Amino acid sequence: MILYHFTDLARLEQSGTILAEGLKPNTILNSGGKSAPLPPFGVVWLTELPDASDWDLGGRTCRIALKIKSSDPKLVKWERWAREHRPEFLDALAGCSCGIKHRPEKHWVYFGTVPLKCFREIEYAGPALRAEIEKAAATTFIEVAEAIGGAVSA
Repeated sequence: MILYHFTDLARLEQSGTILAEGLKPNTILNSGGKSAPLPPFGVVWLTELPDASDWDLGGRTCRIALKIKSSDPKLVKWERWAREHRPEFLDALAGCSCGIKHRPEKHWVYFGTVPLKCFREIEYAGPALRAEIEKAAATTFIEVAEAIGGAVSA
């Protein structure tokens, strides 16, 4: 199946990271200086949506297209994971009024490093598109967290 991961150019260019080792689970706080608002933590977040219309991109101007077998045991649909482990997050997202159209059924988590062999394409948004993305990304991850009941830490 084809899935997408969004990141910023700096993370692609830093030696020893994505282009050298694949997509590693996020163990670093997001760009806002706080933990990502939704569990599970320490995973690679992926989406079926190529345009990320329901994501706050917040500077993430690179899209990585990946081909991962749906039978890969490390690949889990986020909605299923949340329903089994943290159903209150699905309820909170359903009632969220932050302005982002949440579609948990379109998001996946990968429990491990996504290897380079899964990479199919890397696209970079030029200056005009970057400006549009930044303008559209008025809601930050932290604001989303607050909208669903307060900041969440790892």
